[in-house]
Amino acid sequence: MASESEPFHHFMLFIAGDQNNSLKAQKNIKRFFEKHMLDRHELIIVDVIKNPKMALEKGVYFTPMLIMAYPDSETSLAGDMSDEKALEKLFVA
Repeated sequence: MASESEPFHHFMLFIAGDQNNSLKAQKNIKRFFEKHMLDRHELIIVDVIKNPKMALEKGVYFTPMLIMAYPDSETSLAGDMSDEKALEKLFVA
């Protein structure tokens, strides 16, 4: 269980319906969170086919795309979320 002193992270994963890369990204990011984040995160999955306006507002022009919201900025990572080292770098930014 994560301690209360650990930061809480907010993520948005933009996907395109049930495309293979979108399904793979969902599976990989959930596995990463289970392994590293425990309960110290919120993940919102946005299907750009159903909600293109939100994707445009966030500047998402291809999927899958993970956006991590910091208090004063956002960081993003594109791809199927299989690169754990790249995901870990989001927490060093």
